[in-house]
Amino acid sequence: MTIKWATFIYKTILIPGVTLHHRYWVRKVAIDQYLEQKSLKFNVMLGLIFGSVAYLCTVPLRTYKVDRTLWQLRADSVEVAEAILKRHGALNGQFAYVVIHNTQEEIQCAILAAKDEAEVRRMLAPKEGLG
Repeated sequence: MTIKWATFIYKTILIPGVTLHHRYWVRKVAIDQYLEQKSLKFNVMLGLIFGSVAYLCTVPLRTYKVDRTLWQLRADSVEVAEAILKRHGALNGQFAYVVIHNTQEEIQCAILAAKDEAEVRRMLAPKEGLG
């Protein structure tokens, strides 16, 4: 006797999944009804407790850069870049981000050219060995 694949999926995946979802939904509704019966003060205190626990659990995961806003990071990076470019005398009246962009393009072009040369050498190496 063979079991069809649809029956197998229905019995092993769908029925347990729906059952678990229903149990979760019933528990969620029960908790929701319980919290609706409690006072605002209780709900606020419970929220503060859960929020504090979540905050204290994530403190070790945070780094220095996470605590700073995006524009602060951008301003610091531009300041550092301007200082480096001024030290090397590369600004010449241009904005720092223009010089940085041009430098990044030059570096990327050099990397791509080196990759292309390496790939051509790799492709030609077996042919040179045969001849």
